[in-house]
Amino acid sequence: MRLSAEQFAELVAVLRSDRAQPRRQHEKRRCPRIAINASIPIELILDGRRSPAIDVTVRDFSTRGMCLLYHSPLENGQQFICILRRHSGGHVALLCTVVQCRRLTDKFFGIGAEFTCTLAHATTAYESAETARIRQSVLD
Repeated sequence: MRLSAEQFAELVAVLRSDRAQPRRQHEKRRCPRIAINASIPIELILDGRRSPAIDVTVRDFSTRGMCLLYHSPLENGQQFICILRRHSGGHVALLCTVVQCRRLTDKFFGIGAEFTCTLAHATTAYESAETARIRQSVLD
């Protein structure tokens, strides 16, 4: 799956940090990446079920995928749902597949993931928790 230029621009605007890194000449990636430093929730798919959301750091982002920093390795082929905030309000949920995982430091792994598809009408655990929190605050 490839994000449209409009989707990519919107999501980068939300995630963009002031820190940009120049692109390396020996880069072999299919798409240019934007350096990012943002925390996002993801839901791992384990035994066909969605796990509770965990926060990871986005290292870089492209129209085809992203690189995450996380304290544990993820296996190639592992799928997860990433939940990204939209400027226009709400969230977009993307199904992602791990294509690479390597140790970066004693504490972190770099996890390369490709976007598999957009989950148009999926309610994420993050949204469910947020809805429950709002509902509870209104009822109290």
